[in-house]
Amino acid sequence: MKNLYQQLQPKYKKVLNENVKRYQSVQLIKYTLMSKTMWSQLTVENVKDLMLWAGIDSRKLTIDGLVYGENIIK
Repeated sequence: MKNLYQQLQPKYKKVLNENVKRYQSVQLIKYTLMSKTMWSQLTVENVKDLMLWAGIDSRKLTIDGLVYGENIIK
């Protein structure tokens, strides 16, 4: 089974990786995604950090995106 990092949409993975190179603290959310296989395993803080560091626009996020990772993970 793929982890959440592997399931992340390519456009978000690209932005996340660019930010990992710039800010060492971003590695934590990347490693968190690598250690989880289901969206429901993430905390609200994890989702918030992912949105911040992967460039996910919260104004365009639906309730299904927030609860189930729709359009964020494959």
